[in-house]
Amino acid sequence: MVILLKAILVAVAVTLAIAAGGSAFADETPQACAMIADSLQRLTCFDKLVPKAQDSSTPGASSANGAAATTSEPAKTDVAKWEVTEDKSSFDDSSTVAGGLLPTKVSYTGVGDGEALLILRCSENRTTVVFSANMFMTDDTVRVTTRIGDEPAASSLWTRSTNYKAVGLWDGSKAIPFIKKLRNNDKFAVRIEANDRVDAEFNLSNVEEVSAKIGAACKW
Repeated sequence: MVILLKAILVAVAVTLAIAAGGSAFADETPQACAMIADSLQRLTCFDKLVPKAQDSSTPGASSANGAAATTSEPAKTDVAKWEVTEDKSSFDDSSTVAGGLLPTKVSYTGVGDGEALLILRCSENRTTVVFSANMFMTDDTVRVTTRIGDEPAASSLWTRSTNYKAVGLWDGSKAIPFIKKLRNNDKFAVRIEANDRVDAEFNLSNVEEVSAKIGAACKW
């Protein structure tokens, strides 16, 4: 699982601008990408898991249906297993840092087991927060409810990615305050509501170290 997460983060750090569209990798999952033998094709597959958001968006989000959720729990550990990759941009030599975290618990109202991945990232002086899931989302904006520590839950609209399987805060003016709120908290829960619903719980643990690396890279 750690190797798989590292591979995803390396791919995310390499490029954010792969366009959605017809592709042999369009319907791949992290598990399927990891099984591709050719390194270049495998990297391309991972890149398509979390492409950047579309530039234009229309406010609005669908509500979740009433289907019963299925729950999956990855192997529990005492310390959050953040995977951090550090690199330099090929275009301006600026620092690129991405930190990824798998949830301790996931529930999903759709078919199959739920999957989720939290990514905090600085790339070419742009800070972003991304949730990747195995749920197909069609609306340009998606309702996301988060609860940090023991604070009350808060809901807002996040912009989906061009592969329809991730939502993000793609602008630093929103992403940076969000990352700062995660500091000094161990518990974090997120609910993503589209036609189906994904709930995920995270053990943030050493998020301070991860956010410090991202803040240093993006100079905030």
